[in-house]
Amino acid sequence: MSTLPPVLEQLTAAELALFQKLAVEKHLENVWEGLAVDPWKTVGMVPNAKQAAFTDALTDNQYLTLIYSGGARAGKSEAADLGLLCFAARFPKTQMLVGRYAYKDLNEMTFRQLGAMVGRAFGRNYTHIEQIEPDIGRWRAGQQKLEFSNKTQITFHHFKDAGGLGSTEYHRIYVEEPQEIPPQEALGPD
Repeated sequence: MSTLPPVLEQLTAAELALFQKLAVEKHLENVWEGLAVDPWKTVGMVPNAKQAAFTDALTDNQYLTLIYSGGARAGKSEAADLGLLCFAARFPKTQMLVGRYAYKDLNEMTFRQLGAMVGRAFGRNYTHIEQIEPDIGRWRAGQQKLEFSNKTQITFHHFKDAGGLGSTEYHRIYVEEPQEIPPQEALGPD
């Protein structure tokens, strides 16, 4: 017995496939719109006041630098990851840089956290950025770059090798755990 509504049972396989494709596209469009308007509601989370203020500030162009501090497990990474998605939704075709001092930490923590947030936003069960499916975005492992379907790109880099960074024309730069960067390296050469 079919679980499709009667009107859909009359469609050919090609028509049904097209209908399903359009439904998925509409869902993705709705998620991007939700992330732009009310990101916390879109991911089904209730932020604390500090998280909400930080996420709002990330998409406000009046701030050049934002620092969000707090204790372990206080929700800093969640707010930042959601802020990146919100910025991507509000400003398609932007370039962002996400970095951490050591590649190991970038790979083991940042990729997992952002992948999980993308999954939560789009109703998918992701545990790592590599799992993101092509209808949402494309992970380019060789370039350490995630390109979303709306043409926003997030480049990931570890700052132990800042010389290999290449282009510095980014709309947003997010440094995860900046206290990991030794002061002599953060200040640059003499």
